[in-house]
Amino acid sequence: MSGNRPLLLFDVDGVLLQEVGYYRTLAITCAYFYEQICEAMSIPPSLPLSTAATSMEVVERLRDAFLPLSLLRLLRSRALNSNWDKTYAIVLAMRALSPEVLTSDSLQPSIFAVLSDTSGSGNHYLRQLEHMVNVSDHKLFEQVYEVFQQVHLGPWPTVPFLLRGMIEFDEPMVEKNELLKTFQNLQNQGFLMGIGTGRPWKEVKMPLEALGLLRFFQPDRIVTIDEVRKAEDREGLAPFSLAKPHPYTYIRGANEYSPDDVYVIGDSLSDQLAANDAGFHFIGIGHASAFSDARINPHVVIDHVLHLPSVLVNNGG
Repeated sequence: MSGNRPLLLFDVDGVLLQEVGYYRTLAITCAYFYEQICEAMSIPPSLPLSTAATSMEVVERLRDAFLPLSLLRLLRSRALNSNWDKTYAIVLAMRALSPEVLTSDSLQPSIFAVLSDTSGSGNHYLRQLEHMVNVSDHKLFEQVYEVFQQVHLGPWPTVPFLLRGMIEFDEPMVEKNELLKTFQNLQNQGFLMGIGTGRPWKEVKMPLEALGLLRFFQPDRIVTIDEVRKAEDREGLAPFSLAKPHPYTYIRGANEYSPDDVYVIGDSLSDQLAANDAGFHFIGIGHASAFSDARINPHVVIDHVLHLPSVLVNNGG
């Protein structure tokens, strides 16, 4: 396909929508599994539990306890794209700790130490953690996934605050009207637009429709984790083995496009690796330090998506 109408493939979290809602869901889910681990060991929990998430103030305390910024940066540096993977990694790390540590003030640094000392990236990193705690099947991951989704989409048992789930609090990365102007500008410039995300379709449709953004994207170039899971089932592959940083999500969205005409817009090393493996251009959103993999360099890094129209023109898009 010619370069007359370049294709832009957008990640969602950290690019279009704030990811803080997912981080809050992650913390509540980790609190739930922390309680389960303590109960299995017959030890008293020393941190707040998921049932305590009765207000945003409490949820933020859970986030401080289970996902401090240092830990989030570590997990992102290991190219864990989905927040299910991040949650799963923390749960595996907690399972590696002794009862004494689980009930002590050193719980948070001990989780960080386990995750920091584990090598690899993406699925290889998770397999290393699984091996360390003798997890040999996908049942625990599926449990983490199911709890995470219930917290995010609601209702979470006994917590009226989460009746409609944490997704109720989704917000755009930038002011709504400015975001709409930017996408109208991109459309007027002749760009085709798609989505490559680790979110399920429902979690893409609800917030983007509410913002009025969904209409800018080509329906056949919206690839969510739902399509990834279907492809894995067809091929008999492990769950999420084709998820980013695997390039499948972006390759499917760019179907029949010449790689030189495709620009991936993402906010993580995982997006960068996937775009690079597919042979596509990559535009990073956020800080350059997030794209520090020595093997590759992003096409360009910008503060937020509002700068995209001018950047694409200046860089020959």
